[in-house]
Amino acid sequence: MKKKNKELLNTIKDKFNLSISFIKTKHNVKLPPIIKMDYEIFTIKIEFIDFVLITPKHQESESIKRINIIQEKYNLPLLYLSENIILPLQQQFLKSRISFISEQMIYLYPLLLLKKEKGEIINKRKSIPISIQPLILYILYNYKYYEYFDIETIQSELDYSTPSLYRHIKDLEDLSLISVKKDGRTKHFQLNKKISFKDMIKLLHSPIKETIFIKDEDFQHINKNQIYCIAGKSALNQYNLAVSEQCYAVFYKDTQETAWDKLNYSSRYYDEYDEIQKWYYDPKSIIRMMKDVHTYNQNNVDPISLYLSLRNSSDDIRVGDAIEMLFENIERIYGWQTI
Repeated sequence: MKKKNKELLNTIKDKFNLSISFIKTKHNVKLPPIIKMDYEIFTIKIEFIDFVLITPKHQESESIKRINIIQEKYNLPLLYLSENIILPLQQQFLKSRISFISEQMIYLYPLLLLKKEKGEIINKRKSIPISIQPLILYILYNYKYYEYFDIETIQSELDYSTPSLYRHIKDLEDLSLISVKKDGRTKHFQLNKKISFKDMIKLLHSPIKETIFIKDEDFQHINKNQIYCIAGKSALNQYNLAVSEQCYAVFYKDTQETAWDKLNYSSRYYDEYDEIQKWYYDPKSIIRMMKDVHTYNQNNVDPISLYLSLRNSSDDIRVGDAIEMLFENIERIYGWQTI
């Protein structure tokens, strides 16, 4: 077995703390010569379950039909091991409950179900922490203009300290959302477009930390001619929705001034009140770092954050249709075809 494949196999020891041992096969299996030419075949025990482990000798030899033949002949759960597994094959494996290990993903059936606590730990790492979201938004909005990104460029756009930025990049690399390459002493990183755009968006969170309602006259007084971004259903108006209420997004840290404590609050919306969304990150900063900001209405929050704030608000048919139209527009402008 290749050294790289051994390292991949060992990842399940590190990530799931599962024992692995190679065993002598008890099966007298006769396989077509073409299969023997294309695959290395082993039998291994992971914890207390025997698997037939196969690794392709050539990247082009990935064939679900041949893989199914191997599984039928051995009559054992199958574990497919390869550095890169094309997305259609991954999807077929998941449907057929065939375990696989690659650099992009680890799927073990049924062992992950048996190792419930460790499985839950892995699942928690499948979403992006909200503190990292502005970084991934910067990449999503600008990847069409820059094939690679560097630390210095990001720091000029985002208010991150150097240690924080390196930590965030490492987290995104661990989640396989970006790849990092070294060019001398400089690190460049690139978006992983092998993950579908829809799946990438699913990992992101609503930017809303808290929603409050204050009288419009109070909000106009405290905002002191600052421009706050239109958010919520008010910003959704351009996607075929008619609403009368005013909704704004503000950075939650900006609302910690004592002046905000004296405002006339309500627990719900009335005609004379504005809906104020307190965001985890500054909505204006996201607009500023969009490369094609000249083609977007700068009075509104950025479209991806708008979608994230509304995607679970489809109780009204009109709202649901407008949200769907919003996402189609986002995907058309900023999305990509999975490669």
